[in-house]
This record gives sequence, structure tokens and C-alpha cells, in this order.
Amino acid sequence: RLLGGPRLLALYLVGGVVGNLVQLGLSYSNERQYRWGQPRATYGLGASGAVNAIVTLSILLNPTGTVLLYFVLPVPAALLGGLFVLRDFAGLYDNQSNVSHAGHLGGASIGLGYWLLMKFTRLG
Repeated sequence: RLLGGPRLLALYLVGGVVGNLVQLGLSYSNERQYRWGQPRATYGLGASGAVNAIVTLSILLNPTGTVLLYFVLPVPAALLGGLFVLRDFAGLYDNQSNVSHAGHLGGASIGLGYWLLMKFTRLG
């Protein structure tokens, strides 16, 4: 309700695109022997960056709120958000993970950026 449909959709789409671009950029920068035009083994697929943009904005707008972890355990929103970000930063160093940690952080950065826009401009 706070954002409205068009702004929420824009946040979702930008978070998804940026999350995928960040993940792909990190993956491609780690490939040491890539030659231009050669097929790559990494592709971006998923909405985790988009979801992280919305969840991050939600937590920043209501940091004192409570989130039910696994629909059971009440956890302060700011604590849970911080733990998720730390998990994704730690996951960047796990070469065996198939999780798009960089994509999560890219999406979260869009949520943070939108929150900053809302806080310091007339957008909010």
C-alpha cells in the first residue's frame, strides 16, 4: 500500500535485473580463461534479487517489526535482515555454492537505494 502497484513492480523488476547482472558480472570476472564469443557456463535465472529488493525495503521501512521465521519463530526484522545479508556476504566465498549470493546482494542494494530515495527525496 505504501508504494502502490506501479512502484512495487518497478522495484521488483529493477531488483531482478540488477541482481542477475551483479551475479553474472561476478561469475564472468572469475572465469580466467574466457575468450570473447565462447559460450559461457553461467546464466542468470530467477527472481531472488527482485525478492531481496522488496524484503530489504520492507525491513528498512519497519526495522522494529517482527518476522515469523519458518512461520513459527518470531525474530526482529532488523536482526533477520542483517543475518541474511551476512549469510550472502559469506556465501560469496563459497566456490561450491549454487546460490546466487551476489544476486541477492545486488537486489538488496536496490532495496537500500530505493529506501534512501524515499528518505531523502519527495518520493516517500
